[in-house]
Amino acid sequence: MEKIVLGIGLIGFVAGFIVQFRLRHHVSLKKVRAETDPSQIFKNGIPPKKYLTEHGVKLHRIFVIGLGTFIGSIALSILIGIGR
Repeated sequence: MEKIVLGIGLIGFVAGFIVQFRLRHHVSLKKVRAETDPSQIFKNGIPPKKYLTEHGVKLHRIFVIGLGTFIGSIALSILIGIGR
């Protein structure tokens, strides 16, 4: 059971990690140019969802699902460990 949870968590982590770096290439220049303070765009490694293109929004959804899967697998591993 632990190996299955570990595998699912690893898949979620890898998906989130790869998508995180791809999101930078899917920022809409039109939306960025309309912003008055561009320093707000890249406060952290992931651009805000409102500046992403249509494809970028889909990638952002994959990132959130991957991150949730990873965190869920950690929580499930803890619960399995406590149950023993």
